[in-house]
Amino acid sequence: MKSNKTRKPSKTKSTERFTVTEIIGARGSTWQVTGYKKTGERVRPKFKTYEKATTAKQALDLEALGEVKQNLTELSPEQIKDATVALHILGHSTSLLEAATYFKANYKQVSGKPLPDTIAAYNVDRETTRIAKTGKKRSERTTYEIKNRLRTFESFMIERAIKAELGNTKTTDKEAIERLRETITPKLVDQISSQDIEAFLADKGKSWNNYRTKLSGFFSWCIDQSICAINPVDKVERHGNEANKEYLSILEVRRLLEAAQSDHKGKYLAYTAIALFAGLRPDSELGKLTWKDVGLKSKKMRVPAGKTGKARAITISDNLLQWLESCDRTKPILPEGSFQRGFAEVKRLFDPLHILNPGKVIAEMPQPIHNNLRPVTHHEQNPQPTQHFQQATDDAPPVGATPNTVELQLAWSHEELAYAARNCNGCARCRTEDENSRMCPIFRFAPQEESSPRAK
Repeated sequence: MKSNKTRKPSKTKSTERFTVTEIIGARGSTWQVTGYKKTGERVRPKFKTYEKATTAKQALDLEALGEVKQNLTELSPEQIKDATVALHILGHSTSLLEAATYFKANYKQVSGKPLPDTIAAYNVDRETTRIAKTGKKRSERTTYEIKNRLRTFESFMIERAIKAELGNTKTTDKEAIERLRETITPKLVDQISSQDIEAFLADKGKSWNNYRTKLSGFFSWCIDQSICAINPVDKVERHGNEANKEYLSILEVRRLLEAAQSDHKGKYLAYTAIALFAGLRPDSELGKLTWKDVGLKSKKMRVPAGKTGKARAITISDNLLQWLESCDRTKPILPEGSFQRGFAEVKRLFDPLHILNPGKVIAEMPQPIHNNLRPVTHHEQNPQPTQHFQQATDDAPPVGATPNTVELQLAWSHEELAYAARNCNGCARCRTEDENSRMCPIFRFAPQEESSPRAK
């Protein structure tokens, strides 16, 4: 008689020397690799992620097999070397698998565009397109500053490339260096790092933020054009105002308001009071404000859309309300005509010695004729000037004195000429015929308006 007994399935013993086990705790799961090495040493390290535990297990399996790594992988010796270096860079905090996964998800293919060509295209874009928020064209001064800053950055990157090309080689052959400068290619746009930006800005001093802003705008545009994936300027911090900030005292505020009230029949009073007590931006907000936006009864002020692109409402304080009630509301808040010329008179009454923020926005009026002169390199042709000239003062040099000659430097670009011309305030001091004042020799020969520096 046949037996009906069935054989129980045998449990297959695992041949793996090391296993990965999940451990569930109060704060979440961890993964532990357990097993024994051939020496009998027990291992049981824990890892925060399953991927790290699997990577550790694979390394222990390879060690236990005692095989040459090249026989257990399809990687070439060079790829194994790269992987070893990558693991050394990552350290123990991140696995190579995690790094590769993150790189695959976040890396964007970029264009490899040359820096000079990209800067040239950006300059054309700034000249031909309009500002997105306002729809206005950029001013000549803005485009000039953009070109100037980026031209300086391009020259810096070229010099940086030359130094990298020469390495430790010391050469005094200026012609060879000049040929190298004409042929060498600086870093591509997508290769420029935050370290390059910081090195460029290192000697910019108070202009650090200005240069940084122009570079940030350039790289943001490059991202929009799919020329680069990231903005290297983002990792470069702005510099705080190194100078100690100063504030007007209550007495100084009162003096400024009284000066605005007494000058030009008080037409600058509303502008001054709102700027002091409401904190509006001078151009984008206060420059657009009208009396329709000011509700004296409701004590509310509607601020037009400015730099942020959004209009807002603010409360009119009691002290601002009192000053606004004394204003002539038939006149605009921002007076018509040249604001700088008119407000300069207010500042002259308030600050006759030009102590506060000298030369900024509202400059001394009229400006001394020797201000804002373009510096030139002096070459001493006559080391021992005459006694007559040596005793002369800078403000009133005697007629006929022969100072040391100056090598003329007239290689001005069109942008520099236009910028210098716009700086003329029309004060007409260049038309002086005083013999004790230096002036253009052409105007001295023919004292007519068309011969004056102002006309030229």
